[in-house]
Amino acid sequence: MNRDEIAMDYKKELKKRISLSVLPSLYDDIQKIAYVQRRSVSELLSSIMEEYRGNHAAELAEYEKVKK
Repeated sequence: MNRDEIAMDYKKELKKRISLSVLPSLYDDIQKIAYVQRRSVSELLSSIMEEYRGNHAAELAEYEKVKK
């Protein structure tokens, strides 16, 4: 899935507002990276989380088995 497809898929769902606790120095660096990439921190974190979810499909499948 390319970046545009991810963006289109992402826009289909309503966003959920959450609160995260991170070290200030970490957040500052993430903001700098997002700025250079011309993306928001939210976009950057969403794409990282999408990739993480894809890399852990087995755990999600295991969760679904356990929760039944």
